[in-house]
Amino acid sequence: MMAEATVMQFPARIEWFWQTRDEPPKWYRYSDVENILIEEAFQAKQDQVILDTVQIDFVHQVQICSDNNNNPQSVPVKREVKTTRDKILREDRFIVNPIHPDMPFCHASTDSIFLVATKQQISNMCFKNIVEIVAEGIAQEGKKLGRQREAQWMANELLKVKNGSEEEIWRCCARLYSMESFLYKKLNEAMRLVDDKKQRHIWQQQISTLGPFAVLLDRITVMFERPAGGFRGIIYRGANLSKDQITKFKEIATSNNPYRSFQAFTSCSRNRTKAESFGNTLFIITQPVHKLSTNNDISPYSDYDEEEELLSPAYRFRIRNVEFNVKKKKHYIYLDG
Repeated sequence: MMAEATVMQFPARIEWFWQTRDEPPKWYRYSDVENILIEEAFQAKQDQVILDTVQIDFVHQVQICSDNNNNPQSVPVKREVKTTRDKILREDRFIVNPIHPDMPFCHASTDSIFLVATKQQISNMCFKNIVEIVAEGIAQEGKKLGRQREAQWMANELLKVKNGSEEEIWRCCARLYSMESFLYKKLNEAMRLVDDKKQRHIWQQQISTLGPFAVLLDRITVMFERPAGGFRGIIYRGANLSKDQITKFKEIATSNNPYRSFQAFTSCSRNRTKAESFGNTLFIITQPVHKLSTNNDISPYSDYDEEEELLSPAYRFRIRNVEFNVKKKKHYIYLDG
């Protein structure tokens, strides 16, 4: 039986929230990793837990942090027990443009520039060593962002499975990627820059730290290839695009070469209604039947059921059409995968 080394399992889904000092006050959920760290400390009956930017006092049920003058500030926290998994999409995953702001397209290619460059650096390493490098890279990136504890937790999860099978390691990577944390944000920020010569130095710096993680995550295409090439049908993604970006999509759609690519990992959903609730633009992506899968369902490894489809890096598509829906006040961009 395959050993699972992902997150600590609790009898129900636990969510911790902190309250703002606004009027009226609002409740905000902690990140996925922070939730786990808080709940583990709570279950261990600790009086407090220290996160990267704040401290949680369980005795007084408050979050404590310091202001710019180093004066402690406290706000209430609360714990909620969920017995069902809410069908939600995270706006941060779906509102972030799958393209570079100044360069709406990457030239169509069959290979990810970022992944190819990374593989050249780790080609002679054994799988176990690659996992160790991935863990170290995540820890380094977390330190840069002031997220050492969050990063170390993720690194430790990977190290737990470094002697396991490739499938165990991939499942752990998929789980970590799907969690709400800095990891997916920083990785995709770097990968979107690969076609921008002015930003070359930025994404190349990420190859040694986040590149190996991207390589392991991308192995789903090889490990879980299905005869029909994954889900076939229509998937959706909302985005906020500028007028100039939308105009460029229109121009490419009517050009002699309407093929382009998304160089980063791109989260999509089969639920049109929920994807359409984000942004001023809806990407409508038709997935034809191919022998090789370029999209993969990661919902079994995620707490977010509706974010089913993850498009692989260098996902190649044809821009078929761009139209504006007057009733919805939203642009629809039709892509053929």
